[in-house]
Amino acid sequence: MKAFRLGCAAAMAMLLAACANKTQDCPDAAALADASSLTAFKQGAPQDLSSILFNVQIVGVKSDCDVSKDTNTCDSSLDIKFRATRSPDGSEQAYSVPYFVVVAGPDNAIIAKNAYSVQFSFAPGQASTTFSDSVDSTVIKMAKGKRGYDYELYVGLQLTKAQMDYNRNLGRYAQ
Repeated sequence: MKAFRLGCAAAMAMLLAACANKTQDCPDAAALADASSLTAFKQGAPQDLSSILFNVQIVGVKSDCDVSKDTNTCDSSLDIKFRATRSPDGSEQAYSVPYFVVVAGPDNAIIAKNAYSVQFSFAPGQASTTFSDSVDSTVIKMAKGKRGYDYELYVGLQLTKAQMDYNRNLGRYAQ
């Protein structure tokens, strides 16, 4: 009986070690601070609080990956959480916002950028909503001697210059 318990304990330790190794090999994933918020305004209206259609923020990014030592690739998946707000007196509306995923290499150089969009909606009178999107596969061909954790994945909302300037004028970002 004692040998059986030791065997089970050893098997559990190996399973936990295998899970830990998988996570340790994955690239870190995060939202870019300068591109984590998008404020959309009514067309042709001044950029002030009275003309905001909605604001969207990236509120969470989680990643997982599978590493192939045979092909020296890391295939990462992402789950991205968003939150949108607007005035509570609005009618039912559906919107779409563009976002991107960037792969940064070991030297912080961008080696890939992929564009996506996510749709969301507000019910009549609804002031906020949360929603998510998944990127099922971002394949990284790792350089010789490099591992998945030598790379990073960054998620950001695709902002126009005016949207970026608005974010910077709010004073939340370093200039």
